Amino acid sequence: MWSPMDEVGPVNGVIDNNKFWRVAQEAIYIGTTTYTTSSYTISSNNTFRDVGNDLGNVTTQITPVVTFNSLGNRSINDYYERRIVPLSTASYNYPLVAGPVTFDDSINYATTIGASTSTGYVVANFPITGREQLVTVNYQMIDAANDVFSRTGTLTMNIAPNAGLDAFASVSDYYNYAELISGTSQYVVFSTDYTSNADVNYVSLVCYNLLDSPIENTGLSSPISTNINISFQINQLQ
Repeated sequence: MWSPMDEVGPVNGVIDNNKFWRVAQEAIYIGTTTYTTSSYTISSNNTFRDVGNDLGNVTTQITPVVTFNSLGNRSINDYYERRIVPLSTASYNYPLVAGPVTFDDSINYATTIGASTSTGYVVANFPITGREQLVTVNYQMIDAANDVFSRTGTLTMNIAPNAGLDAFASVSDYYNYAELISGTSQYVVFSTDYTSNADVNYVSLVCYNLLDSPIENTGLSSPISTNINISFQINQLQ
């Protein structure tokens, strides 16, 4: 879907319940870089598979999946295959959507953090867009045997571009917990990791399972080796 070079494209439009598959560049492209009035476009319940990959796969990305040059746009309950396919550390990572947009992503993602991940486990990657990004991640986690702890919380990530092509990022974590073994919930922590060179550009949300290496004087008397199961949902403003 495209719009003429001298027009913003659809205004107050809803692009709903479509399947975009094997599209070489963007599946939706609205407005131009020099014509940025508000269009208030909503993309909802659409599926994007092998989009923006030059008819290849996620390792051959050449464009975002969607580009909004106009203002006031939303993506609601859209399925982006690029979100769930692990990003290659050897290929350039374009954003899911370029331009000003709010993501309301209702998909429930899940992953497992290994029993000993002192170097960190990547939960999700967020390509740099050139715009400041606010990312909220609602999550649930529980140990694999259901006999150590359970925790639910909300992560808030701030991803900010600097004057060049790089970025800096932070994450805060507000959570509630229930414990069968006192003090265990604090040993799973989140951080951000920024990766950028000529080929890649993204910020990773990283999780550390430190139950096997407790810090002294914190109440956990001996190491615990267990996997941590996490389910999470992502919302994003940029």
